[in-house]
Amino acid sequence: MKKRLGFYPYTILWDFTNKCNLRCVYCYNDDTSKQVLPLEEIEYGVTPPSQQPDLTVAQIRDRVIPQFEEMRVRTLCLSGGEPLVRWRDILEIAPDLCDIGLEEIMLATNGTLLTREKVREYKRAFKKVPMHFIALPLDSLDPGIVARLRPPMKDVLARTKKAIRLALEEGLIVTVETVVTQDNFDEIDDIISFSKEKNTACFAEIYPMFSEGRAKERNDLLLTDKQFREFDRVRLEKYGTCVTWDSMPFIPESEYWEKIKDKARLAEITEGCIAGREYLQLDHAGNVYPCSFLRIHCGNLLTQDLKDIWETNEMLLRFRNRDVGGKCGGCKHKETCGGCRARAYTETGDPFGGVESCEGGPEGHPMQGSFTETLKKTFKKQYRLARQLNILKKLHLLKFLRKIGVKGL
Repeated sequence: MKKRLGFYPYTILWDFTNKCNLRCVYCYNDDTSKQVLPLEEIEYGVTPPSQQPDLTVAQIRDRVIPQFEEMRVRTLCLSGGEPLVRWRDILEIAPDLCDIGLEEIMLATNGTLLTREKVREYKRAFKKVPMHFIALPLDSLDPGIVARLRPPMKDVLARTKKAIRLALEEGLIVTVETVVTQDNFDEIDDIISFSKEKNTACFAEIYPMFSEGRAKERNDLLLTDKQFREFDRVRLEKYGTCVTWDSMPFIPESEYWEKIKDKARLAEITEGCIAGREYLQLDHAGNVYPCSFLRIHCGNLLTQDLKDIWETNEMLLRFRNRDVGGKCGGCKHKETCGGCRARAYTETGDPFGGVESCEGGPEGHPMQGSFTETLKKTFKKQYRLARQLNILKKLHLLKFLRKIGVKGL
C-alpha cells in the first residue's frame, strides 16, 4: 500500500483527563465510573480506557510533548472529560507546550467551572502561542433539554451562556459547539443565530451525534437518514459563514478544486474527512485514535512513538489513501471527500464502509454546483484572512525569538 510519508497530523485533539463533573448522555468517552487499574496491569488496546489512569505531568513531559514536537503539531485542543479538573497540571506543562512551536491552542471545556481568573491564566500561560480559542457546548436554547442531555446540573445552560460571555469579554475566539440529535434538530438555525449575535469572534461548530462511547446507549437520539440529508444540505448552504462544520460532504467540482487545493490548507479548508490525515485524537492515557468519534485503538504514546503509529498503522494509512468502500467507494467525490469515517462506522459498523445516508454517488452530489460557487467565495475570503494571520504568527514568533536572544533572523 502506498504511504504518504512526510504528511503529518496538523492537529491533535487531546483528552487531557477522563474525569468530568458532568455525565453528558452522548459523551464519546467510556463510562468513567469503573475502577482505575495500576499501570502494570494495563494492556493497551485491550484494557478499557476508562480503567486507565490519566497521564502524569512527568509522562507528558518525557513522552508526549517531545513527540508533538517531532511531528510538528501546530494546533492543539485540550479537552476531556473536563480539562479544568486538571487545571494546575495544564498550567504546569504550558511552558513546555509553548516551546514546540504551536500556532493555535484551544481549550474545550463544558464551561461550568470556568472563571474570569482561569481565562486570564489561560491567556498568560499560552501567551507565546499566537492564536487562543475556547470551545463551549450549546446543545439547545431550552434549559430543560440541556439539563436532560448534560446531567446532573440543572443550570448548565445558564453557566454556559455566562462562560461564553466571559470568554468574549476577555478577547478569546469562541466556538459554540453543538451536538445535533433528535432532541435539538429543529434548533440548528436558532443556535447559529445565537452565535452570530454574540460577536464576530464567535463561531458555531455543529456536528451530528455518533454512536461512540456513552452515546452507544442512546441510539434513540441518532438522526434518521432523512435528517442526515437535511443536515448535510444546511451545512452545504451555510458553508463559509460563521458556522464551521466537519468536512463532509465535501463536493467541489474537480476542475476548480485542482486549481486551489494547494492553497486551501493555508486557508484552513480541509479536503473532506481529516481523520488520520491531518488530525488525530489522543486520550487521557496516551491512546491514539483516528478521530474523537471513532475510538478504534491505533497505539499508545507510552509504548510507541507517534511517528511510527502515523506511518505504519494500517487504518490510518487506509484513511489517508481513501481506501474506503460502500457508497463512498463508488462516489465521484471519493478523493476530495472520503466520507466521514465516524458516520460510516455509525451507519454500517465498518470504519471503511460507506456513508449510506449521503446523497452523493457516482454522478456526484445534487448540490455540487451550488457548493462550488459557495466555496469560491469562501476560499477568497479565508485565503486573504489566512495570509494576514500568517504574517501575524510570523511576527509573533520573531518577537518571541528575539526576546530569548535568538539573532540573525
